[in-house]
Amino acid sequence: MTENTNTNPIVETTIEAAASAPKKIRIVGGAAVLTSALKLEDLKTVAKYQPEALKLKGGKDNEETVFMAGIADKGYGGFCGAMGIMFAPNTTDANGHATVTVNIPEGTAKPAEWFVENFGGAIMKLRELEASLPAVITKLAADKASVLGDIEIG
Repeated sequence: MTENTNTNPIVETTIEAAASAPKKIRIVGGAAVLTSALKLEDLKTVAKYQPEALKLKGGKDNEETVFMAGIADKGYGGFCGAMGIMFAPNTTDANGHATVTVNIPEGTAKPAEWFVENFGGAIMKLRELEASLPAVITKLAADKASVLGDIEIG
């Protein structure tokens, strides 16, 4: 049995989001867990019915995808990078919010600063994207309820 020699402290930072709940970045040992402001099930619904809403546009004509969010394939733990975040397909916090875990290099002296340096830009873009998604989620719920109301069984 090996002893855990990672001495990185637990650091928790709350980032206010324009969406319904703050996202948190929790650093424990050699891992940082980003918790989205949005629930995994809501992200899955948007991905299914309106996937373009998960893309942040920019560039010269505001037509280029500069960042996107999504759900990783089953069996894949997720990904966070400059061009996008793929949340873990089955992992949520206690309230059902989507999460992704990033490994921090062993021996990193200041893990919070390392995280911001390497993923801060992605978090800023995610904030911007998440600000637009509650309206999309609300409209999709209303549209689905309308379709259900049009169904007659019998």
